[in-house]
Amino acid sequence: MATCYHSNFVAKETSNSSATCCCRLWDEFFKMPRLTVDLLARCTGHATKRRKDETQEQFLAKVTHLYCSEKGLEMIENLHYCRNLSVLYLYDNQIETISGLHSCHHLTHLYLQHNSIFRMENLDKLNNLTKLYLSHNSIQLVEGLEQLSRLSELHISHQNLPEGEKLLFDPRSLKAIVNSLTILNVSGNRLASLEDIGLLVNLEQLMATDNDLTSMKDLGKVLSRFIKLWKLELNGNPLSYKQKYRDRVVTMCHRLESLDGRDVNEMERQFLFSWKAMRKARQQLTIKPGSKSHFEEIDSKSPRPPPTMPPLPARQPFRLHLLQQKRKRQLMGLIPAAQFEAATVAASEAPWQSAMNFHLPQIGSDRLVSLAGLNPQNELPRYDLLQNKGSKITTLPPLLF
Repeated sequence: MATCYHSNFVAKETSNSSATCCCRLWDEFFKMPRLTVDLLARCTGHATKRRKDETQEQFLAKVTHLYCSEKGLEMIENLHYCRNLSVLYLYDNQIETISGLHSCHHLTHLYLQHNSIFRMENLDKLNNLTKLYLSHNSIQLVEGLEQLSRLSELHISHQNLPEGEKLLFDPRSLKAIVNSLTILNVSGNRLASLEDIGLLVNLEQLMATDNDLTSMKDLGKVLSRFIKLWKLELNGNPLSYKQKYRDRVVTMCHRLESLDGRDVNEMERQFLFSWKAMRKARQQLTIKPGSKSHFEEIDSKSPRPPPTMPPLPARQPFRLHLLQQKRKRQLMGLIPAAQFEAATVAASEAPWQSAMNFHLPQIGSDRLVSLAGLNPQNELPRYDLLQNKGSKITTLPPLLF
């Protein structure tokens, strides 16, 4: 006698007929599908066709793409039949653990979004994996990527996290993919900062929408490391509603071509960088009240005493070498050498007296008139202003001094 736990039905087995327990029917009806060999053969798509003389195992051995999405699967199994598998679609299922991939050495694309995965594990055998899609799961820590040195795309957005928790990153995993990862999607994971992913300096595309990013200053520090970044999406964060948000973000990335789905053309980039340089120069010239100037800061940091006024230069004697060479030759022709030297010494002894006070020896009027006749434009002293020996010159040529 068999007892049914779903009803009060009691099945009695006789020699002529057998009664089936409703529990068995219940289990068969609600049994979840499994990734069997037959299901694998039906999920190969139209690109690969099976020959009539080919067994099922031989056919699966040459399959490269499997389309097993939306099948209600809970486990990954029987993939060892697909030795040449390179692309595996398993999204929109009910998979809770990543397993059964140890034989997929040629796998390059793995799609596991929209499942119930709690942990990133059992990925160490996928050495050729380049694209990994894990969005819309329940992963709290990005880990298990130490052997994926060829991973170029990681999509792990919109995880079903506990209340108040954010997505965390294992530094060991990030260091393993720092040279290869170019595309990262971490949208919708309650991230308050992008500092954890600052190691990924080769990023070209970053999607971080619908997070809790608020600080433009912290964002600028991280984006300055991504010298290859050309696509950025930050809409849905608190900082995206700040004034001049787009202008400031464009100036943080020198190669940015797309921001929040809008193109950044070259003219806009050049204008914003010019505006940033002008603003920086204006801030350097403006001294805030109560703050030290640039020179005061230098003096405060320097051990040297504050500068003082330089001493006044010593009084220099009257120097006849400042005379033009032409006038000097003319005077040397008029005055004997000994008398000219005596007049020079007398002038040098009183340097700050007027140049008109030094005495010239007696000059004949005929000689002076002849000199004035030779070059009347020089405005030489007139003979009627000169008296006998010891007289002073009241008018001197302007070019003498």
